[in-house]
Amino acid sequence: MIVLILCGMVFVVGVWIIIVNEITYKQRIAMIPDVGDPQFYEKLNRLRSVTYNQHMWRLATFRSAKSLYE
Repeated sequence: MIVLILCGMVFVVGVWIIIVNEITYKQRIAMIPDVGDPQFYEKLNRLRSVTYNQHMWRLATFRSAKSLYE
């Protein structure tokens, strides 16, 4: 019984990680600045200052990733 519960928990966590990874990917792609943007380098440096894993961890723990980029 305990093994079944643990397997279910592992499955749920695995699905959550896949979902959060997809959300993180889409958000980071959307944040890539347009080359013609006058603040291109500022936005690019802000994006580079936060790693993919930091962004994903914020989302996985139900927190907003916006504060990382401010």
